[in-house]
Amino acid sequence: MQHYTLLLAILACCVICCSSQLAPGAVCTADDQCPKYYVCEESICTHKALFPDASSEEFGGVFIAIIANSISNAGGIGAGGLLVPYLTLLNNFTPNGGIIVTYAIVFGGGLGALLGIIFKKNPVTGGPLIPYNIDILCIPCLLGGVPIGILLNKILAPVVVNVLLFCLLIFSTTKIAQKMRDTLKKERQLAKEAKAKQEIQEQAIPLGTEAQGPLREEPLAIENEKQVNEKDVVIERSPDHEPELKGTPVNLEQPGSEDSSPERKETEGEQHSRIVSPESPEGRKSHRVFVHPKHGDIVDVEDELYELGINTVLTFMAVPDPEKLVVERRHTQEKIHTQERIQSLELQEKAKATEIDSEVALPQISEANKQLSEKIRKRELRRFPLEKIGILFLALAIYVIVSILMGTAKFESVTGNIEYCSGGYWALWVILILLEIAVYILAVFMVLKGQRQKESIGWNFRPEDVKLNIKRAIVIFCVSFFAGLLGGVLALGGGLVIAPFFLSYAVPPQPLAAATGVFICFTQFSTLIIAILTGSYTARDLLFLLFLSAGFSYIFIRGVNWFVHKTKKQSIILGLLVIILTISFIANVAAMSINLKDNKDFMITFVSYC
Repeated sequence: MQHYTLLLAILACCVICCSSQLAPGAVCTADDQCPKYYVCEESICTHKALFPDASSEEFGGVFIAIIANSISNAGGIGAGGLLVPYLTLLNNFTPNGGIIVTYAIVFGGGLGALLGIIFKKNPVTGGPLIPYNIDILCIPCLLGGVPIGILLNKILAPVVVNVLLFCLLIFSTTKIAQKMRDTLKKERQLAKEAKAKQEIQEQAIPLGTEAQGPLREEPLAIENEKQVNEKDVVIERSPDHEPELKGTPVNLEQPGSEDSSPERKETEGEQHSRIVSPESPEGRKSHRVFVHPKHGDIVDVEDELYELGINTVLTFMAVPDPEKLVVERRHTQEKIHTQERIQSLELQEKAKATEIDSEVALPQISEANKQLSEKIRKRELRRFPLEKIGILFLALAIYVIVSILMGTAKFESVTGNIEYCSGGYWALWVILILLEIAVYILAVFMVLKGQRQKESIGWNFRPEDVKLNIKRAIVIFCVSFFAGLLGGVLALGGGLVIAPFFLSYAVPPQPLAAATGVFICFTQFSTLIIAILTGSYTARDLLFLLFLSAGFSYIFIRGVNWFVHKTKKQSIILGLLVIILTISFIANVAAMSINLKDNKDFMITFVSYC
């Protein structure tokens, strides 16, 4: 109860102290007739540019919004709706006008976040961490929904936008607070266990006792485990794994096999039991690859993909229990992989049983399939697959070109013949959406073509490959289109809506978080270009917002990741997110209350798009 009392007290202080008045669009004859930070342009009160006469309060609002955006980027999303309350209270923007300003902030932050992931490799396959198949399927649909979202953002009454922001903020705050509470409990439990373990190790144990035996044998066991898995590296890490062609199977029972020492036999036996018994806790790790990182500890690289780190907190906050869902989907995928591996080993044993069998089995692999397999392998390992990146930029180019042809209220069409809100304008508006849908269909055919090629050679699909079918194609289209619409209204990057669906398809969290980073850049650029054409920014303001938000986002993401890795205190970052979201929530309620009191007619009036 004390927390609620404190919250209400802060809210009351904000309401009492804030004296902003919003009356944009009012008819005027001089600047002094307009509210704070507004000037009279063409006889209408219009919000002034940040430069050259920016006050300290204006800079404060922009800096707070940029820092809040940087921390939200570190949490996995770019959400302009979370920044609007700061701009509303400190910079005296309307909710609709504040969202337009956040387009530049969120896009710049998205660029900074993308710089941190675009060069990363998938630790298992060696290819790019970003699953480009997901991006080429989602981004055209996102761009198709954005024009509708921008239209709604302009015509909706400010109170409606405020209510939508209110719902987003209260939902986000509640979910992150729950996550922080659970994480704090886990950290405290781990700290107690580590302390108890350290106390046990500090006790003097005589050499040669049974209690010290496991301690002495642990390094040897780890080294043996490494040696066993070295033979599986070729099979497991190669994305074009073909059991019939590549990899010498590890004969787990043959006495004459290489390195058949007693320790070796025992380790291999344990590995074999893990392969055939996926239900056991150890069986979950049967197909993973173990490597030595820089610091010397042995880690499971598969775990890197399935880690629900700080960069996925906001991305998956719409999922009721992401940890449980990830474990369930991962276990299902591992059972499938284990069964495929067992079948592969059985086929290899049959082929080696007799010389005749081997001679019969080998000719079944055609030279064409070998060449196709090598071609696919090289294609999957490319850091920047040009054909897929081309699809992304084709969708973006269509959006920009058609938008320039359409024009806006303040930007005349380059054709000179299409007037704003004329029949030709709306015809191009519909054509833009249809062309984005056509690009989506092109992306579906590209993904299906590559999928059929892989199936023809027995390719082992990974979860992040997202095997496509008609039902999934329809779901992806609908969800992505709605995410684009919502992004145009509230300046969301799309990942908050799309990520839960792909998580349910067993896509690992880290590649999925990398894909949402691309969403932010493309969707926010599409909204930003419209704002630029409508004259919402001066060149100086735009460059300032872009570079500052990109730099802050890049630095914050690296700093947050370093801090969490160093201290293992993810709850502290979650606490900062809760504070930022709570302040946004309070500021949103305070601004809406003041605006309804001072400018009720403006707040409840729907505006014509034209």
